[in-house]
Amino acid sequence: MAGPHRRDCLLAAFESLNRRDVARFLSVFDADVVTVDPSLNDREGRAGVLGIHWLLVVAFPDVRYNVDDILEVGPRTVAQDTALGPHTGALLIHPPPGAPT
Repeated sequence: MAGPHRRDCLLAAFESLNRRDVARFLSVFDADVVTVDPSLNDREGRAGVLGIHWLLVVAFPDVRYNVDDILEVGPRTVAQDTALGPHTGALLIHPPPGAPT
């Protein structure tokens, strides 16, 4: 995600996730993207970014993302987001409670 339009690219990525447009989602990121997520470990590359999203879609098939804030510092662009949807599938070792999360 290089260049001055990183914020717009990140917004497009979340919009693509909400539409379940995987091809568009992956096209937003450079091949060497790194996703930092303390709860799921860091992931590298487009496949790593998609892997994190796929974990959530399996657990929350109707997940919808809302971007709360985007920070740009040097070469890093960070999104703070809220993901909402009923937890109806397994998330790693956690079984689904079936209640909205």
